[in-house]
Amino acid sequence: MKLNKKKVFTLALAVCLIAILSMSSLAWFTDDDSVTNDFFIAGSEDENPDDVFSIDVWEKDEDGKRYDDEGIDYPAILPGDDLYKEVNVENTGAYEQYARVIVTVSDAHIWQELHGEIYVPLNKIATDLSSEFQPWSIEYDADADALTYVLYYDHILAVDEVVNLFTNVAIPEAMDRYQAAEMAGGFQIGVVAEAVQTEHVGANAAEAFATVGKAIEAGNFTYASAEGLKDALASGVDVVTLSEGGAYDISYAVSNVTIDADGHNATFTVTGLAENLVITGIVDTAEANAPSVNVSGAAEGSSVTVTNSTLISTGGTGGAAIKISKNCDLTVDSCNLSDDGNKNYAVYGFSGNCITVINSTFEGFERSWAMQINGTIFGDVKIDGCVFTDCLEGIFKGSVGGGGYNGLLNGDFTFTNNTLTNCNGHDGVESKMFTAKVTGTITVDGNTRDGAEYIPGTASGIVSAK
Repeated sequence: MKLNKKKVFTLALAVCLIAILSMSSLAWFTDDDSVTNDFFIAGSEDENPDDVFSIDVWEKDEDGKRYDDEGIDYPAILPGDDLYKEVNVENTGAYEQYARVIVTVSDAHIWQELHGEIYVPLNKIATDLSSEFQPWSIEYDADADALTYVLYYDHILAVDEVVNLFTNVAIPEAMDRYQAAEMAGGFQIGVVAEAVQTEHVGANAAEAFATVGKAIEAGNFTYASAEGLKDALASGVDVVTLSEGGAYDISYAVSNVTIDADGHNATFTVTGLAENLVITGIVDTAEANAPSVNVSGAAEGSSVTVTNSTLISTGGTGGAAIKISKNCDLTVDSCNLSDDGNKNYAVYGFSGNCITVINSTFEGFERSWAMQINGTIFGDVKIDGCVFTDCLEGIFKGSVGGGGYNGLLNGDFTFTNNTLTNCNGHDGVESKMFTAKVTGTITVDGNTRDGAEYIPGTASGIVSAK
């Protein structure tokens, strides 16, 4: 006979009180289950089953056959294979539970060679990893030659609820015969599911497991969806890699972390304090009618770097790939920026602070300036090693109206080692290639325009305000 909820937690409280008096420790309801998957030989074990708090992990093959006591056998694997492997986690207890899974992949060095990174994201092995499981950490054990992943289930696991972890394991086509020979004895994917009670232990799964003494430190890598980004950034890891595209709002404080969009079409709006935030790997498809990175509302003292991304300016007149403000230092490094033809900017704002643009390409800004700041710039501006092609309105505009110089660049202006091809000034007027009234030092050197040396100066719109 199963206890009702009130009795279960009354019993839990009684056990806890006795433990406090006698042992100064607490007792909690937890359970675990595991499945080890040899892609030759497979097996599983179920420890400590409980009628009240219990969790199960099981598999199903393409024919719908369920595997409870052993994993699926894959006797003949070839490079490029997609192996159907439906791994499920089920609440078999009587009450709601928090859940996490621990996945261990053997032959780590082969996966690392194939994917070119030490901490191979699990979704590159299990290619349809559920976004409802937020990866918390990944550890590489060189002695065991294994990668171990910890993922927390995003929600509370209801009674009898079954959630899918993944259904596919991908063998890279790039695997050569030597790597295949090393894996000739098979490799393993082991899945352990763990559960803990939901009441009086914390607001989420990570807190709950920490409360019952089963905390696992976040480490090296976290893989997140939009819903899990805040928790991932707060977990203490250096890099958060996105599992999907979409809109990401960062309204909270972050520092010293990299968000890798991993080739997704993602947009970022920063309104919190972002200190040394790096955003990389965006591939903009122009589907979102919004800036790829918008720091115009960032808190004072922010600094954001956008790197290794392909950005398209969208949004009609006044749209931009990146929007800035005086509260945030901006660095654009090794990015490709282009316009969708609707009079948009690559970088735009009503004011700015330190702006650094290096090793990037700007193409097709035919109806608007490549970069425009409608007001005062409060820091230095550096543009170095960039390529501008078909930018017919101009390169950099630091102010608007009032004869073109009503705003100030209150710092140094550096324009060095840049290549311009088919770039004209505003309305074809040479003096409008730039609009920058500079209070600091002006440095122009090493630039070319249509194959010839180009030394922009007062005639090009760069004016000293000293």
